[in-house]
Amino acid sequence: MACATVEANPAQLHNWNHSVVTTPAVLVRAKSVADVQAAVRGDGAGRFPSPVLAVGSAHTVTGALRNDGGTVVDVSALDSIVGLDEVAGKEVVRVQCGVKLAALHLWLDARVSLRLLCASLASASRFFFRVSLAHPPPPRAKQHQHQ
Repeated sequence: MACATVEANPAQLHNWNHSVVTTPAVLVRAKSVADVQAAVRGDGAGRFPSPVLAVGSAHTVTGALRNDGGTVVDVSALDSIVGLDEVAGKEVVRVQCGVKLAALHLWLDARVSLRLLCASLASASRFFFRVSLAHPPPPRAKQHQHQ
């Protein structure tokens, strides 16, 4: 964890509207997937108490952010758009778990031939989610208007 910032007994963390508050024992600000893996695996010295919870933008209104006494891993710095792949005949955008939807939207907007269909979580161990894409429908033939 040479790159991550690790804070013991950090200040309280809260969601975007302050309706959910938590006081973790440790806050890890991950800079790489290896940082997240190290926090999840632990260091053998109890430096990262269980449970370990990954948090992105904290844009939740549920208790999903609560992890009093545990380890919170802030993954918001893992915000790269990895690229476009083809999986099972569909175009798939691979992104890291901290990517902001606005950044993804701008990236997709720059690729006019792509239209967003759905987003779903993929393997949590790889810290990516996938966005399925399809080509837009073909243009319709122009209809003639009678004057």
